[in-house]
Amino acid sequence: MYRRLPVLHMMKHRERKNEILGVDKDLFAMGDAVYGDNTEAVSRGSQTNFFSSLRSKDDDDFIDMKSLQWSNLPGTGREIDKVAALFDKKDIFKQNDASEKNLKEMNEKGELAQYKYLLFSTHGLFVPTKPELSSIVLSQETDDEDNDGYVTITEWMGYELRSNLVYLSACETGLGGYQVGEGIMGIPYALTLAGNKDTVMSLWKVDDDATAEFTAAVFEKLKAGKSEVTALNETKREFLKKNNSKYSSPSVWSAFLLYGI
Repeated sequence: MYRRLPVLHMMKHRERKNEILGVDKDLFAMGDAVYGDNTEAVSRGSQTNFFSSLRSKDDDDFIDMKSLQWSNLPGTGREIDKVAALFDKKDIFKQNDASEKNLKEMNEKGELAQYKYLLFSTHGLFVPTKPELSSIVLSQETDDEDNDGYVTITEWMGYELRSNLVYLSACETGLGGYQVGEGIMGIPYALTLAGNKDTVMSLWKVDDDATAEFTAAVFEKLKAGKSEVTALNETKREFLKKNNSKYSSPSVWSAFLLYGI
């Protein structure tokens, strides 16, 4: 079976390695990034005239990542604060500090591999015609020409992680291109290659406020010692039973899936 599923083999090997090496800190989180003065969004996948123009053109070389406009997401700040309050050993990056530059520097120093959980509460970008450009979108207000704020699938493969879970609290982070024998080649796949064990991902655009509440509920269960699978499934059942239709709607809780072993 491993010969036909080399990534599964690698995932099991990484899991054993991570158990031996261990991690020093509980939580690394980035969110509440600064995207500019665009109209406040209600969805973590809101962009200005991008998907419509992308689907109307045959030539995919026109894609200019830096020209995309994103709206600020106030719910991500509340989400980061709620999750951060659960843990003692943590490092939190918000506003302009939620940048690709800071993420790269921590990886280069080997510090990113010290965390059990990584949380990114941001916009997510899925490019159907060029899946390798699919990204999490960090702060866009930077003068650094080497960092555009888009951490793409290709870039993630060069990172070094030892995390139990990367939680992608963003839109469409579970989408990607299909490859026979391996499945969907997307951001979760790249994170696995980087050394991460499990990834919580989304399959469509999600509501900002509802996602903040959902994510905080998942991490409360993780803090209580429950497994990633149990924490996610129990939170889904809780939200299904909520009286508030905004939170009980399947459009909120069923978007999130667990990718991993």
